[in-house]
Amino acid sequence: MRRINDEEKSTTDSVGATLDSDTSRGHARDDEFHKLAKDRSAIDELACFLDFMETRIMPDARRYRNPTDPEAQSIRHEDIWYLIKPGDLIHIPKRPSSNLRISSSPSAHSFFRVVLTSLTTTSPKRAPSPLSKDLFSSGWNLVCELIDYNGTSYASLPIVYTHLVSFSGTKRVVDLDFYPISYLKDGQELLAQAKADGAKLLSLIDRRFASYSGWTQTSDALGMPLRKFSADGRPYNSPEHIEGDVLIDYQETFNAFPTWRSPFIQDAMEADSVVRSKFTNDDLNILEWSDTGKTYCAHFAGDRYLSTDETERADSNAFLKQSIRSKTSMDAKSLTGQMLALIPRFFFGFAVLERKFVRLDIRCVRNMDQGDADKAFARLEISPSYKKLILALVKSHFDKIETEKRTHVEIESQDLIRGKGKGIIILLHGVPGVGKTATAEAVAQKWNKPLFPITCGHLGYTAESLEKSLTEIFRLAHHWGCILLLDEADVFITRRERHDLKRNALVSVLEYYDGIMFLTTNRPGVLDDAVKSRVHLNLHYDHLNEEQTAAIYKQHIQRLKEIEKQRNSDPSERIVILHNEILQFARDHYNQVHENRSVGRWNGRQIRNAFLIASSLTHYDDENESEVGDADDLADPNVKVQKQLGRKQFEIVADTTLLYDQYRESVHSGKSDDHVAFEREERATSSQAIPQTPSRLRTPSTR
Repeated sequence: MRRINDEEKSTTDSVGATLDSDTSRGHARDDEFHKLAKDRSAIDELACFLDFMETRIMPDARRYRNPTDPEAQSIRHEDIWYLIKPGDLIHIPKRPSSNLRISSSPSAHSFFRVVLTSLTTTSPKRAPSPLSKDLFSSGWNLVCELIDYNGTSYASLPIVYTHLVSFSGTKRVVDLDFYPISYLKDGQELLAQAKADGAKLLSLIDRRFASYSGWTQTSDALGMPLRKFSADGRPYNSPEHIEGDVLIDYQETFNAFPTWRSPFIQDAMEADSVVRSKFTNDDLNILEWSDTGKTYCAHFAGDRYLSTDETERADSNAFLKQSIRSKTSMDAKSLTGQMLALIPRFFFGFAVLERKFVRLDIRCVRNMDQGDADKAFARLEISPSYKKLILALVKSHFDKIETEKRTHVEIESQDLIRGKGKGIIILLHGVPGVGKTATAEAVAQKWNKPLFPITCGHLGYTAESLEKSLTEIFRLAHHWGCILLLDEADVFITRRERHDLKRNALVSVLEYYDGIMFLTTNRPGVLDDAVKSRVHLNLHYDHLNEEQTAAIYKQHIQRLKEIEKQRNSDPSERIVILHNEILQFARDHYNQVHENRSVGRWNGRQIRNAFLIASSLTHYDDENESEVGDADDLADPNVKVQKQLGRKQFEIVADTTLLYDQYRESVHSGKSDDHVAFEREERATSSQAIPQTPSRLRTPSTR
């Protein structure tokens, strides 16, 4: 090593002074260093070493701190540890790789934070084979982390990369298996999107339920397939499309599928208090002979080499002191800034309609506007007195629950028996398509509660399956604060027989449910007598009158305008809705069918379907005419006639539906659906006179 010149005297003096200061602590283990500090030749050699590092080594180490530098666009394998430092955010491209423990699945997270880089081997014990492509085949490890939710708090999910494949020459940084996000094209925009996804997920987990429209994911945050099996033992490999409400509950998900739980850290990873590199004696001794004939050994010495370089550990310590890895858990408030980008955008939830736990994508969650939820209840075309009764009961129930949570005191119910009568059960009965199910849905939206619909398919058909299903449904509904909807309840609560166990089970548990349950039926006449005393509120839904019909038309006209705006950004491509013409059709159609013994009358659901068909006809007619039309027939071929939706399309729909209604009436020997239901003792109606039939009227016997 060269000696320093006179110009470097000041540098060496400074080094000596620093060493004097650092070695003045009086520790016995520092005596050797203290002596070296006073050795001028040692100081000269140290200064020479510093100059060598500054001119030959550090330029390589600093080069990759500036990703825009042309010389920083490619890298040698042995220089990769200059590229990545603890605390850096790295990007994992979604492409196949057999060397990293991460998949190229679309659901794999792509941003990770480096915790530790480790070069475990710095010198081989023996010379490598000339055919070997990798001098240190297992010497470079990378420990990263992302942040995931474990059901109660947020924790670090560690990822370890080993056996990094070496390569000869240089390679573009962006072609590596991973690289800093500073090299990523549009990296800041993608990082901002990842942070927004993380913040949205934090909010969603706190809210606990959402509306979802999209596909499920079949792999975890690292892109590995979820270990999930069906009843016959076959794995689930295909995603499913979910359209509806989902409930976010990691604990219930992990209870159902324990293998889905990520391997979160159990103990905090702390910074080492003392970091030392390790030196090892070389097995090869250095012998100095007295002469060329090797008469005797004049000098014997051993050599030492750096066997364990803890530079990476020292670099990692400062980061670990403020990293989530230094804690076993964190709350949502602690996650800010770049931490949000480490949260995978995929989450676990329960798909209500599908009745299964699934992994979902935060980007498929639809925004829920509470203002729209309030409007949904206000737009219900039902009696104002019905609305008042429902609002009063539901509000009282939720106020009671909030009071109990706040005071930790259970408020007694009206029932004499403890545990009974704490819930609210509302029976909605009447003709089809007039808002019974919509009422339950609107109540759930207004109070920002998930709706949990139940059908006979969910409950089963045996006493054992019914009891098991009811127990689990009631438990989950209570746990999640759901509003239960038992649609077409007459299937399970019709008049019971002595051995009819499944119906007995449902009727008996009604009064023990402590939440809100809506029962709907089109056949109230067949319900069991015991239901009357167990239901708190019975509401009859009759046929729509003329004003209700017109109001529903107005709602669908407004809704169709909003759909057209979403469908076409160009106003000239939208349907022109002839508002007054459609409303006049609504009244004419209502009065016409009313005079014709209500054959062909539309309920609310049929009106919705009519708008769907009529608007589709309008779009189709316009496209068809544009394909076959003759431009010479137009006054101005350059001006396109805008498509219009009016009476014509609705009359086509009305004529078509009337054919089916008339056919159905002929099947029933000229009787309407109301008449048939009346004869079967399923439903009565007050909106029209019911013909006298033997099944309803009996002639008093003469005595």
